[in-house]
Amino acid sequence: ERAMLQKQYWAESLMKGVGKKGSNLYPEKKEREIQLEQPIKDEEKEDALEKEEETEKEVASATITSEKEKDELFWTTPDAKVADVGKAKEKEEKDASPEANAEEQDSVLKEEEDVHQNAKEEEEAKLKAQQEEEEARLKVEEEAKAKADEEARLKTEAEAAAAEAERVKQEQEEEEEAQRQKEIEEQIRLQKEKEEAEAIKLAAAEEEARKLEEQEEAMLDLHPLTDKATGVKFESKLGPGRYLMGVGVRKKAIINIYAVAMYSGAEMKKALEPLSRRKNKKGAYQVLRDVARSIPTTFLLEMVFKTGAETMANAIAESVGSRFSGDAEEVNQLKKLIFDGVSAKGGAMKGTTFEFDCTDDGLTVTVDGETQGTVHSTSLSQAFCDVYLDDKTVSAQLRDSCLENCCAP
Repeated sequence: ERAMLQKQYWAESLMKGVGKKGSNLYPEKKEREIQLEQPIKDEEKEDALEKEEETEKEVASATITSEKEKDELFWTTPDAKVADVGKAKEKEEKDASPEANAEEQDSVLKEEEDVHQNAKEEEEAKLKAQQEEEEARLKVEEEAKAKADEEARLKTEAEAAAAEAERVKQEQEEEEEAQRQKEIEEQIRLQKEKEEAEAIKLAAAEEEARKLEEQEEAMLDLHPLTDKATGVKFESKLGPGRYLMGVGVRKKAIINIYAVAMYSGAEMKKALEPLSRRKNKKGAYQVLRDVARSIPTTFLLEMVFKTGAETMANAIAESVGSRFSGDAEEVNQLKKLIFDGVSAKGGAMKGTTFEFDCTDDGLTVTVDGETQGTVHSTSLSQAFCDVYLDDKTVSAQLRDSCLENCCAP
């Protein structure tokens, strides 16, 4: 009987402790889910239900273990076990009471609430971590965007600054170009005004010189002269300020080589005019020579006898060299200028002209209107004047003609 009672007790305890999902020990889960504050997602809901089943199995296992211990204790100490049968029955009755079931259900609900609370806390922690991660990501993105915006702003400012600098530079270049153009225009204007002023001044000077020449010509009573020995006629004026003073001939024995005329400034006529060619002939000769050596004077030669270039060059060079005490090389230069000019013409033919301009700058040689060159020597220029105007003149007729035209009787 004891064995039968024990088995029956054990079976009943087992049936009460390990019930199925539809037993009174486990209220339907739908009613418990309704009591939750927030619905659980499908996957989390299934996890929670699985956890609940595992918890229920653990409780059932613990109940079975407890009942086994009681059973072993009952059979080990028969008196005590028999004594406890009444207590077990009382406990079964008590457990079967509505109050016990309510407490057990409250305990299960509390456990489920704790599970849901833990799941909720885990979800909240997870959501918080996701939120923090999202916030960190957003922060990084914002920082990156801020950095990109700052770089874009700096780049825009740099481009704007570069554009402004380029604009300022271009404006400065335009201003400088305008200033340069203005300065060029001003220089052109000033140059034009200067040229106009110089042209006016030159025109005035030319007009003054023309009037002066007209006055001098009127005063000098100029007219062409003809050399009686050769029949060569010389005009009264050779150029500005060069007036005909007298004419003569160069002879070699009885042969007329060339006719010669002397042209000089009005100063010559003014210097000789007070002198008498009869009473003060020697003094007049000296004045004639001195003035010719001090002012521009030209000797114009026209050939009436054909001669070679070397002969002509040597004859004039020898006449000048005997009166020149300077560098002999200067005489050679004069000789070469005459020789080159005559050689280009094939010789000194009849009608060939030589023009020797004597100035402070030197002696200039021209053959048939073509300038051959200048020997820059004042002393050589003066020596050439002496060839025709000193006491050993090669043309006495020229000196006498000058006194006849310029001096008083």
